[in-house]
Amino acid sequence: MLNLLAHEMLHVKQKSEKYKVEDKNEREFQAYYENLFHKEFPLIPELSLFQQKAFGNKALEYYNRMEEGSDLQKKYAKQKEEVEQLIENL
Repeated sequence: MLNLLAHEMLHVKQKSEKYKVEDKNEREFQAYYENLFHKEFPLIPELSLFQQKAFGNKALEYYNRMEEGSDLQKKYAKQKEEVEQLIENL
């Protein structure tokens, strides 16, 4: 439950003027990445292995929805690799 709240709280932050994120795919990728790695909310407990795999796949789905080869995909290429590595290790 805390992971879902963290996901939604990241969306709240993304809507603020200071951190505005316009692209839906970018917003969702960031939120699912947060669920996996807890960069913004480090005290949130780790997901179950099943949820890690499911959320990792959702993150990749949103990454792949970004325009192929776009600046946005380049911006998140490292995080995408982290997600792929996590899924592979599961």
